[in-house]
Amino acid sequence: MKNIIIESIEEELKVLVEKPLSNIGRAGNLLWLSLGEKIVTIDINGCEVLKGKYALHIQCSWRLTMGSRIIVGSQDFYIPRTGLSENDFNWDIQGQNRFDEKIKEFKKMAESKTKVVEVSADEFGGIKISFDSGIRLEVFPEDSLEEEFWRFIEFGKKSKHFVVFDKM
Repeated sequence: MKNIIIESIEEELKVLVEKPLSNIGRAGNLLWLSLGEKIVTIDINGCEVLKGKYALHIQCSWRLTMGSRIIVGSQDFYIPRTGLSENDFNWDIQGQNRFDEKIKEFKKMAESKTKVVEVSADEFGGIKISFDSGIRLEVFPEDSLEEEFWRFIEFGKKSKHFVVFDKM
């Protein structure tokens, strides 16, 4: 018998199966993924933007892997990119951290229509998303604070948010 947290998460995220990874990036230390067919939405400035129908916003530990290799992980936000000294480093400036460097490489590797093939969850709110290219996203909440770990957003006429936090 599955845990209710696992069931809830897997039920919400099952719509991602067969959906392409459209884009990936960051806002500060929040990882965002855009998934699914592209739709037109309105941004916070009232402008029309083209984005995936679904989004994951991740605010806990995570890693993107392929085989036995970590491609990029959440701690890469806080490591200077190649060739940048610690003295000149500000992790929050776009282009300065290792994530920004590695995600450019990842996008080149994943641009061949990478689709979700499987989604699974654990009882702590963690998720694993496997893609047909052999890439896997692992999200693993690792603290006991009553804060948001991640959220799943479905854009459309009425945006829907599914939020996972310590006290689900």
